[in-house]
Amino acid sequence: MDELILGFRHCGSIIYCFQLPQLCPICKNVVSFTCDTPFRLPYPFVKAHQHPLSIVLKSTKGTFLEHYSCNEDLHIGITDCKGKVYEYDSDGLKKSNGEEWLQSIVVYEKSEEWSYDWSHALRSVASDPKWRSENYDEQTLNCFSFVTEFLTNLNCVETKKEQFCEEFVYKKIVSLNKYITVHRNIVKDGYCNIKN
Repeated sequence: MDELILGFRHCGSIIYCFQLPQLCPICKNVVSFTCDTPFRLPYPFVKAHQHPLSIVLKSTKGTFLEHYSCNEDLHIGITDCKGKVYEYDSDGLKKSNGEEWLQSIVVYEKSEEWSYDWSHALRSVASDPKWRSENYDEQTLNCFSFVTEFLTNLNCVETKKEQFCEEFVYKKIVSLNKYITVHRNIVKDGYCNIKN
């Protein structure tokens, strides 16, 4: 669920909360929102099925907001032109409506003009029998292997894992970690403040 995080400037800080307070949680003075205009922190998560022709990430266990920590692995998948999610894990290759991808982030996306090439590359990779459960290996044949092979079939230049992560994943994760930290601090303390 998109839980609204609001922010405003006060006491030399940016203060984030779920609801705008009447009193500043730091100095306890009345906050005048005519002077301290609130803003909304952009919600970083999407429902994968609403983003066709995308490569999406999610927390391997549970959700980003509740369970993810930055030293954990992430799970990566591909959406087809109708938003179905293809993913590879220890259960083998799966295709779903994205029921488990309701709190994910898009790290790579193509426009509709790519529908034919995207579909062709995805069908080609998905039909390979190597994506069976018995072939899964956490280090050598995993969800990321599936995605990089797809990108190779799509003839994308970003097919090396390190290059793809550097260009598309790391920036998103840094931004995501900031959002998660703010959210968790608000849940714990009722607000989060970041010095200007």
